[in-house]
Amino acid sequence: MMGVSGCFSSEAPLQLEKPKEVYGQLLNHFAQVVDLRPQSAIKETGIISGSVVFSKEERNSPNSWIVLKNQLNTQRKVVLVSTKNDQKTIEEVARKLRADGFKTAYLSSFEAWMEAKLPIQKQL
Repeated sequence: MMGVSGCFSSEAPLQLEKPKEVYGQLLNHFAQVVDLRPQSAIKETGIISGSVVFSKEERNSPNSWIVLKNQLNTQRKVVLVSTKNDQKTIEEVARKLRADGFKTAYLSSFEAWMEAKLPIQKQL
């Protein structure tokens, strides 16, 4: 079974980042997080502090990619996060962002962030 690391044959593999490493990158402004989880999950648990939300519902709206790209800094790595077992979404979003010049990586899951007891921002 091919994992996320083998999905980009013409590019470097999409790198798995550990929660505490991502937290350090966020504090030092080396990375930015894009949360791909459904709105229901985001409302229930909150987001990683400072994340850009790009939920399933938002990805289906017109001009959503333009809005997302305008919120991101091409000089900072984009770390994608979703729920466990949602690698397909991570791969699709990473492929599109890479095509537009963004460096991408992924966090194994939002649950991993919570298990590491790192900061979460509640959504209203």
